[in-house]
Amino acid sequence: MCTTCGHTRNWNTATRRCGCGCTTRYRRGEPGVQGAPGTAGANGNDFTAGVYVPYVGASQSLATNLVDTDNLIDEVSADNDSVKLLPATKNTSQQVRNYGDFILNIYPQSGEEIDELTVNVPYLLYPGSIVNFVCFANGSYTT
Repeated sequence: MCTTCGHTRNWNTATRRCGCGCTTRYRRGEPGVQGAPGTAGANGNDFTAGVYVPYVGASQSLATNLVDTDNLIDEVSADNDSVKLLPATKNTSQQVRNYGDFILNIYPQSGEEIDELTVNVPYLLYPGSIVNFVCFANGSYTT
């Protein structure tokens, strides 16, 4: 398991590096159920990173809230497990990485939209995929 991001699925035993792109070269024990949200980077980075476990099932109201700029979802146990983005505020962005084994539902906040689809409709993120959500206008994310 990667000691930087906590990722387990893309660990390359030949190079002893994590597939997420971080530079960690060592492994640690088995992961916990959910990691804690990250903090601001020590090198002046203005983003935070967190490891999350999604809500089991398709539900916008009960979806796990993603509160970081960079969000790693590592335990997607079934299709349609759910997470929810921060409110879509102009000039903000969030990245979501699905390192689980199933399709992840990514919901906007209630009354908001993603890619000009119907309000409250989730974005489907397939296993091994990464997506950036950028807000150019309040209430709407673009991928």
